[in-house]
Amino acid sequence: MLGLDINLSDHLPLMTIGDCDILTSSIIHNSKLYQSHLRWDQAPLHLFYEHTRLQLQPVLEELDWLLYTIDDVTVTLTIDHIYEKVVAKLCESANLFIPKHRTNFYELWWSQKLDVLKANAVSSCKAWKDAGKT
Repeated sequence: MLGLDINLSDHLPLMTIGDCDILTSSIIHNSKLYQSHLRWDQAPLHLFYEHTRLQLQPVLEELDWLLYTIDDVTVTLTIDHIYEKVVAKLCESANLFIPKHRTNFYELWWSQKLDVLKANAVSSCKAWKDAGKT
């Protein structure tokens, strides 16, 4: 059973397991301060859609050409190339039209006092577990 102090949040917990030789936990923790999220609810979606449509039109034509190609190697290489183009065009459009904000930008209700209270809750939970309670 996972410890109670893993997540004392009101958010739904997520857990992932993986190997990473490059990043340390302090780098991961500090990078969270600079992560940004796309605010689709604040975006002029009609401009995003129109720009994306214009940017993806040549990619669609390239994909149409692929329908007449029989060579498996060419198809495989072209599919990878088209995928990269689609991702790049979507990112370009998002960068132009979708506002971005830091992860905790809208958590105006959070304060230093709440940091202290959360730290106390984690300590209390740890003491409870150390006392043999479950």
